[in-house]
Amino acid sequence: MTDGNFDVPVTGTPVILYELNEVSWQVVDWYIGRNPHGNFANILGMSRSYTTVTTDVGELHPWVTWPTLHRGVDNRSHGIEFLNQDLTRASEFPPVWETAAKAGKRVGVFASLQSYPPPPDDAYAFYIPDTFAPQPGTIPPECRPFQMLNLRQTALDGGIVSDVKPSRELATLMLGLVRIGLSLSTVLALARQVILEKINPLYKSRRSIMQAPIAFDVFKHLLHRTKPEFTTFFTNHVAGMMHRYWKHAFPEEFQYTLTSDEDRLKAKNIQRAMDVADYQLGYLLDYITRTDGTLIVASSMGQEAVFRSGGDQARIIDVPAFVRAIGFSGDYRSNLAMHPDFNFEFDTPEDAGRFASLVEAATFAGGRRLCYKVNLVNRTLNFGLAQPPEGMDNYVERPSGGGVKERISFAEAGIKRFKRDVGTGYHQPRGILLWHRPGEASDASREVIQSTAVRAMILSALGIAVEPKSPLPSDRNPTRNEAEQVDAS
Repeated sequence: MTDGNFDVPVTGTPVILYELNEVSWQVVDWYIGRNPHGNFANILGMSRSYTTVTTDVGELHPWVTWPTLHRGVDNRSHGIEFLNQDLTRASEFPPVWETAAKAGKRVGVFASLQSYPPPPDDAYAFYIPDTFAPQPGTIPPECRPFQMLNLRQTALDGGIVSDVKPSRELATLMLGLVRIGLSLSTVLALARQVILEKINPLYKSRRSIMQAPIAFDVFKHLLHRTKPEFTTFFTNHVAGMMHRYWKHAFPEEFQYTLTSDEDRLKAKNIQRAMDVADYQLGYLLDYITRTDGTLIVASSMGQEAVFRSGGDQARIIDVPAFVRAIGFSGDYRSNLAMHPDFNFEFDTPEDAGRFASLVEAATFAGGRRLCYKVNLVNRTLNFGLAQPPEGMDNYVERPSGGGVKERISFAEAGIKRFKRDVGTGYHQPRGILLWHRPGEASDASREVIQSTAVRAMILSALGIAVEPKSPLPSDRNPTRNEAEQVDAS
């Protein structure tokens, strides 16, 4: 495996980094087998193909592995472990877009993970932070309605897909989207999705895919209006489908037979998500061909089959009630995270530490810890809510002095128990990299490189001198990353 010390020809601009989260070569090849004349098949035949490997340690998450690709060092150096984390330590290793902007390039950033906050100046062509941002600020400001919709949907999700409820707020946001590129075709696709859900509620399983066409409409609008020399576009819509429906797309890996109408519908969910990516890829291929630029398709890691036993999930639906239930008093801010994670920010590191001690001491009925992980960085804190025990009453316990525990019902603690499709796909360290520039020779070898090498490759393509890289810890061999939650008890 190489660390990327090989020649990358300096290319013409623009350079577009299409971040297709967690898609592996297995999924790409599977999809091409079902769509042999699509854009994935097309680009594969005229690009350099690599297999990237992330060297991050610990359980892999995209909010860790993408910074590794963007910053050129893994989490042993940049220290990023969770969303909305204090990034003071990571600032020593700036993301590729920051380096490109400081070199005088016209740069656009669209939803790349760990991209909050937007910079305070106008050095960027556009800057739309990720969908977990604490605030909806954007460059330009007229994209704020899009980010407000993004953050609204992220906050409403939490693993629970509810009915679509029209509201004045939603109508206002959609009207704002029309002004920044929302297309008629996307509006019609959204309407079709709502109708299908009414006819058959199983179609709710595909709703999250619809975030990608909306985002891409806005991205296209900004791309054509500002013509950046380097831009990113991040999409998570395929990853979400793979997590839930890997078993249905690859039943042979589970010795599973698709027997019901529900099975057969879910078996097409990953393909439907890849159809959206295939369209976006085709659009970008056309744009790159017309502008003599470079298109890079990357995932910072991949997914593979994972075998879980299932069980109920828990979700905090009332944060103030939860905070009271664990016994914390003081100022805090609840930031967005991806289920089953929850993120908080405090005024002082001492408050964050006090909260961490309280949440670590709380348990479900029967003694299982309420949280299977707690991460603390300065004033920011992240914890993962564990699965509630089967057959136990719906309450939590907290120490109340003298060895006595106080019982608090789920309802009083702001916790909801719910059922969800058992995840059957999870993270593994190998991702994809497709490097396409019109007229360049293709290479289908899929040479294995470290994901930390991609940053230098992009900067070289932009004609930016690559700064010396700090020595990396020794490589680790990629291993299967099983995703079972650690249920401490």
